[in-house]
Amino acid sequence: MNQIKEFDKRLRKTEDVSFVIAKCMGWIFGVIGCFLMILPLSGNTIGEMLDNLALLPIFLLSMTVLIYLSPYMRIKQGGRTVSIYKILKFLPVGKEEICQVRMEYLNHLVLRIGVIIFIMQQAGAMIDKSSSIGNVLYPLVVTGAAWLAGYIYIRMD
Repeated sequence: MNQIKEFDKRLRKTEDVSFVIAKCMGWIFGVIGCFLMILPLSGNTIGEMLDNLALLPIFLLSMTVLIYLSPYMRIKQGGRTVSIYKILKFLPVGKEEICQVRMEYLNHLVLRIGVIIFIMQQAGAMIDKSSSIGNVLYPLVVTGAAWLAGYIYIRMD
């Protein structure tokens, strides 16, 4: 695993532009998604949830995770993008070890996102004075969806 982390450090230096673009785009999607979480979840039906834009944070924060992981999963080589698994197959590490390191990155990011959106949702509920169990479960669902998107992305290659 140390070899993979060392490879990632060198990758960040050589592919600096990819990481900067991913970081900027991730911040844009992430900030908008987190600020939308301040809207309290007050509806019980699907129509009311859509009125509250309840699905938009799920989409935006899942995109944040995918954008953050993309420079770690695909590398430009010879004018086309190649899977990280094909590049690292020549190292004495297996696909499972690569996935494990990527999952560490994913878990760290999703934990930070989860804490922020939970606080934002609770603050919105307090401002609106509409606290409910949905306000507790909704950030967990959004966090779970973002984690699942990252998990599928890591495991799909």
